[in-house]
Amino acid sequence: MLKNKRILIGLLVTLMILILPSIVKAEETQSAQVKLNGVTANFTYTLNEAGAIENLKCTNASDLKGAISIPSKIHDKNVVAIGNNAFKGGTGITEVTIPSSVKEIGSNAFENCTSLSKVNLGSIENISFDVFKGCTSLKSIKIPKTLKHGATVSCLNNSNITSITFEEGLTVIPSYLCANTGITEVTIPSSVKEIGSNAFENCTSLSKVNLG
Repeated sequence: MLKNKRILIGLLVTLMILILPSIVKAEETQSAQVKLNGVTANFTYTLNEAGAIENLKCTNASDLKGAISIPSKIHDKNVVAIGNNAFKGGTGITEVTIPSSVKEIGSNAFENCTSLSKVNLGSIENISFDVFKGCTSLKSIKIPKTLKHGATVSCLNNSNITSITFEEGLTVIPSYLCANTGITEVTIPSSVKEIGSNAFENCTSLSKVNLG
C-alpha cells in the first residue's frame, strides 16, 4: 500500500512538472510594437490556453492619433480580447475599428478618449463596464448582432450617446448595456427575445420605445 502511494505521488509530481511550465508561459505578459495610423503603439498582452492573445493593452494610448484599427493578429497570433483600460486616456483617437477576431472588450477600455466619435464594434460577444465612459464626442453607436453578454453595472455608461442602433439578428440586449446613456428613442429588432435587467437604467431622456 505504501509503495503504491509513493508511486502515485511520484506520478503526480511528474505531471505537475510537465504541466506547470505551460500554464506559467500562457499567463506571462508579453509585448509588441504595432504601427497604428503612423504611430508606433506599444502593446502588452497575455496568451490564453489556445495560444490566442487576450488582455491586449496599449501602454502609450496618449500618443495615438486619428482613426485606428486594432490589429487582428500580432506575431501571427489572433487577438481575441481587449483588456481593461486598454486605450484609456487616448485623447487623440477619433475612430476605432475592432476586428472580427475580438470577442471581448474589458472594462474602461476607451474611457476618456474625448475625441472618439466613431466606433465599429466588429463581432464582439462580451462587453464589460464603463467601456466608453468620458468619451464626450461619441454620439452614436451600433450594437452588433453577435453581442451576448454585458457587465453587472453600466456597460457603455456615456450620457453623450444619444443614438443606439441594434443590428437585426441580435437575440439579447444584455443587462446594463445602455444604462446612463442619453438616448431619446430606441427600436428593438424583432430578432431580440430577451432584454436583460436594468438594460436601460437611468436613461432619463428616453421618451420613445418600439419593442419589436
